[in-house]
Amino acid sequence: MAERKILITGGAGFIGLHVARHLVDEAEVWMVDNFSRGQQDAEFDAVANRCIKVEADLTAPGALNDLPRDFTEIIHLAAVVGVQAANTEPYRVFTTNVDSTSTVVRFAAEQTGASLFFASTSEVYAQSAAVGLATIPTPESVPILMTDLAQYRASYSRSKVVGESLVHYAAAAVGFPAVIIRPHNIYGPRMGHAHVIPQFIDRALERMDPFPLYGGDQVRAFCYIDDAVTAISRLLTAPMEPGRVVTVNVGNGQEPVEMAEIARRVCRIAGYEPMFVEHGAPDNSPERRQPDTTLLAELTGFVPGVDLDEGITSTFAWYAERRA
Repeated sequence: MAERKILITGGAGFIGLHVARHLVDEAEVWMVDNFSRGQQDAEFDAVANRCIKVEADLTAPGALNDLPRDFTEIIHLAAVVGVQAANTEPYRVFTTNVDSTSTVVRFAAEQTGASLFFASTSEVYAQSAAVGLATIPTPESVPILMTDLAQYRASYSRSKVVGESLVHYAAAAVGFPAVIIRPHNIYGPRMGHAHVIPQFIDRALERMDPFPLYGGDQVRAFCYIDDAVTAISRLLTAPMEPGRVVTVNVGNGQEPVEMAEIARRVCRIAGYEPMFVEHGAPDNSPERRQPDTTLLAELTGFVPGVDLDEGITSTFAWYAERRA
């Protein structure tokens, strides 16, 4: 039996399945999910059939009661994600994410020696950026603000801020080591269509002309999924102290780019040149997001290996193949 025994919540999701695929050769991987989203196709089966699958609703406090207490690592990725969900169902987003994190943190506290890895979000910096407190690139030390308590879009980021607090309190009380991961604009194959790069690819595959573009002058720094998985896997084995929580940006800060340029590159790969019609950015969308990954590099030696053109090309090919 593998020495490492890893629990991944949200293991059927975008990041979760990629992480499971990376780890299954070197550890016993338990995949926990409600299996309500994501694509359960041949790619999924190839990974999931090598894992121990557990169907669970993590919003139920005792959802993990029947699982072992000897995991070495717990990676909590399960969440309701996306701006669209936050804007339309803020109550469901907030309560689902907080309740599920509470379940997982309690379970981590019952382990005999597990480290906890909690996936937060770069969205936690949004309101700090809105009032000028977030420098660009943005380090983990930026103060986290919650100014408009009724803002729908912020329901997702606030659920993650509460989750971060739960991790801090539990780690201090019980003494397990933990890492809070703040992913920045991860993209790649298997990503949901509610996200911007898959949306651009969908429009390009439909040869949409004119091509609508919302917030084309906004800047993001995208990170290809393979690079994100490499960074996360290295964090799993980084030296950690019991009771200490480390917060780390995960992303690629090397290629900040305007959204309009992303759309142009996607259309260039698709082989056509539409007329772009500019619209205003979505409400409360930050003008610029770019991580400072200095701490990630110090902890893991991580350097991104996939540039933007290569990543977009691979992502486009994956969606195009499944649309054919």
